[in-house]
Amino acid sequence: MITVIRENPEPRKRVTCSNCGSELEYGNADLYKEEGPLPTGYTLIHSFYFNCPVCRCKEYADWITKYTDVDDTHGQDFDDIGDFKDGFAIVKLNDKYNFINTEGKLLSYTWFDVAYEFNNGFGIVGLNNKRNYINKEGKLLSNSWFDGVSYFHDGLARVDLNGKYNFINTEGKLLSNSRFDMAYDFHEGFGIVSLNDKLNYINTEGKIISQEWFDWVWDFEEGFAKVVLNGKYYYINTKGQLCDYDTKEVLNKECASCITQDFEWVGNFFEGFARVGVNNKYNFINQEGKVLLSQWFDSAWDFEEGFAEVVLNGKYYCLNTKGQLCDYDTKEVLNDLKYE
Repeated sequence: MITVIRENPEPRKRVTCSNCGSELEYGNADLYKEEGPLPTGYTLIHSFYFNCPVCRCKEYADWITKYTDVDDTHGQDFDDIGDFKDGFAIVKLNDKYNFINTEGKLLSYTWFDVAYEFNNGFGIVGLNNKRNYINKEGKLLSNSWFDGVSYFHDGLARVDLNGKYNFINTEGKLLSNSRFDMAYDFHEGFGIVSLNDKLNYINTEGKIISQEWFDWVWDFEEGFAKVVLNGKYYYINTKGQLCDYDTKEVLNKECASCITQDFEWVGNFFEGFARVGVNNKYNFINQEGKVLLSQWFDSAWDFEEGFAEVVLNGKYYCLNTKGQLCDYDTKEVLNDLKYE
């Protein structure tokens, strides 16, 4: 068993490198490299290898600290203890896991099935094959437990629930109402998402930035990301505009992120129109971001050869590019609904 107590760096125990003779210290605790029992009054934290900062040879040492009396809050016997990262170390007891701070105080009253080290202010914990985040106050980030999670990048982390992916922010809120087939960590303010084997970018406001969905994409670097569309290479800028691969000049000036209305979901543009969704109802917008008609539908499909299939009150219709509802079979105009 390993007894974890308050670290007391006085007196410090120096270690002499066996190769170059340099005297070494490590962190806020003492190093001990001599064979035999530990010095009187010291206790072992853990053993480890390290590189001498002078000659870079590999050295072995015990990390020890001077023993002091501790109370039940700050003293605990553990089966194992990891390295401190971001102010906390993982501890193991009876095949359950928790964290301690540098004073040896437990972070949480709950003991978890698994735990992963702190990074960017959060540790990852698991119960019953589900994952969540824990902050430095010992509070879980989300009321939901996920099938998988990643560490935070740019203030957002990828989460997996029931085979679909999203992002969560440091307040425990999901970034998007959409669920993606795959998602990749944020870089320079943008994450990569996938739907139906196509790829796009999502910004920190949860908006898809491009009207195009790509065959392949790369992370943003210095304001541009390389993409492949229909087998051809382009760049995309942070406004969602497609750019020439060689000159990076803008090829199209429309971008989904420029749409000012707050839709829950925005699809790809086909024949000048994109499907949008709010509260499980669907409509279309043109490339200026205008809603095609005042009627919202139960279901809608992309435009093809000038018409889009829609469902209204359980009945199928067609919609033309003027926003007119048409008979499903004959495509004759039934009414004349205009833009909102």
